[in-house]
Amino acid sequence: MLTEVVGAPDGTGKNARIVNVAVAGKTGTSQKFDFTRGVYHRKECAHLLWDFFPADNPQVAILVILDEPQRDKWGGVAAAPVFKNIGEQILNCFKTNIRETPVFEKDTNKVQLVSAQQTLIPQNAAGR
Repeated sequence: MLTEVVGAPDGTGKNARIVNVAVAGKTGTSQKFDFTRGVYHRKECAHLLWDFFPADNPQVAILVILDEPQRDKWGGVAAAPVFKNIGEQILNCFKTNIRETPVFEKDTNKVQLVSAQQTLIPQNAAGR
């Protein structure tokens, strides 16, 4: 049942799909409670996505919670891409047998920078 959340074309967690990995999970969106007024907020909410893989023999579980995100209204839209990014990094940075068919061969002696705000220059290259 939880594999359809991610695997089905109309699944609420379809944005969490990872190539060649059976992912299962649950999306959610909840309104936040205003204790001073005693009611739920109309706009303030938390989005979550709880996914794990591989679905038939879970080895990795990730819970993504976004508290009052500025964009995107639903957990499957806001939190799913975050899960996918983290899951891909786990599969690419650590030696596992989870991915059925590797997407690429990696050099195990190097760490790949996924993203950065600025260009990073090695310290020993600064004096050249």
